[in-house]
Amino acid sequence: MPCMQRRLRGRIVTVFPIDLCKRFQLCLETPLVLTRRSSGNPAAPVRLAFFVMRLGEIVSDLKDPRVLFAAERTLLAWNRTSLSLIAFGFVVERAGLLIQALAPAGAHVAQVALTFWLGLSFIALGSFTSGYSARQYSVVLRTLSPAEFPPGYAARWGLAVNAVVAVLGVFLIIVMSIGRTQ
Repeated sequence: MPCMQRRLRGRIVTVFPIDLCKRFQLCLETPLVLTRRSSGNPAAPVRLAFFVMRLGEIVSDLKDPRVLFAAERTLLAWNRTSLSLIAFGFVVERAGLLIQALAPAGAHVAQVALTFWLGLSFIALGSFTSGYSARQYSVVLRTLSPAEFPPGYAARWGLAVNAVVAVLGVFLIIVMSIGRTQ
């Protein structure tokens, strides 16, 4: 299997196949990567870099805060998605009550129950999305080097907001379930 040429973060990257790594007794979890600046100049300095693929270890050696900001933008996008799912679930759950209030004789019990459980499912999905994205962001934060954090920047606020959204979503499910039984 030949070496692969890839463009990675503005650099031409050559990844050596696993059998070559085995031949030279290199760690299989740390593929050997030969990088060259994207200018394509063969005389450009070549350096060896090790990109570790295991979770929780250094992913890049860029020492650039844009990596942190990209991860934070992704977290905030998932936060918007989870809030939208929770809001949509709330609207679906309340639609069953609206149908029951507008046409008490025409509302079937199964229809009201279906909107209730469907709404709670959307709220649960939104809560799970918020909690899981907070977990993923914390994993990414652990992989970044101190040089990738701007001085005085509080990177954990987004994590806290997503965790609070997840907890409040669970509380909303509990409150709606209690309200249904009464």
